Amino acid sequence: MIENRAMKLIKLACVTFVLLISCPVFASGVVEEVSDYAQFTRNPHFHILVVSVLEINKRVTTNANPPNGKLKVDDIIRGRIVKPGSYRFLISPPIGGEDIERVTNKPMKEWLEKGYVGPSVGDKLIIFVYTTREALRKTGTLFIQGPIYRYTEENRFRVTEQMALPERTVWIQLPLFFVILLLPVASIIFSAISRKKNINKVRKQNLKAISLLLPLLSIILYIYYESGISSYSDIRIDLLIIWPAMIANGVMIIVYSLEMIIGIMRKKGN
Repeated sequence: MIENRAMKLIKLACVTFVLLISCPVFASGVVEEVSDYAQFTRNPHFHILVVSVLEINKRVTTNANPPNGKLKVDDIIRGRIVKPGSYRFLISPPIGGEDIERVTNKPMKEWLEKGYVGPSVGDKLIIFVYTTREALRKTGTLFIQGPIYRYTEENRFRVTEQMALPERTVWIQLPLFFVILLLPVASIIFSAISRKKNINKVRKQNLKAISLLLPLLSIILYIYYESGISSYSDIRIDLLIIWPAMIANGVMIIVYSLEMIIGIMRKKGN
């Protein structure tokens, strides 16, 4: 009896081994735990959403043909464009891991043929989505990029702990941009007025002080302006205009400061 059971177990083990080596390798699309360095949390261009899977087509598929379906956005951890509600979704390759270089450095054919197991209907997940208002309006589809995390309170905490804040809106940044550029111009105007001979000393001193403060204020506002822009922003055409203004601010601060120091020394000498 014991020998028969042992033989059955050996046969079962052999069959299992043969099945394992003969089947394609499948990668799970859902990551159970958020790592200490979750790359996509640090890029504010990605929405971070808490979703529930409503429908899914071809859950077991390959990297070349990622699954798609329908989901419901339950909560928004980061992002302003996507609103709670139902959307079609498509999982965009590369899939299933945070180390993108490790995935893309593999031979492409091997990677495309690799099996992929997507999320199941009813799964609650944390996903990363990059979209624009226009794209979302036209397609109504969320393109999931990067790792797909299983939703738990611990994973949510780790994501929010690591994530960068969203970039400041254009309605704040654009006025700041123009104010930063106008302040050095205003400083030059006040400085020119202060040099007129028909102005009394008190007013002249006030105008000179304003001429010095405006470039300083411009630099402070520029620091605030930069704090609202992510390091992930690739093309910064605005810097071609702002940096010359910052250089002008620095020159004006040095010149006006020297003028004020020389004026004070002359008064003491007299």
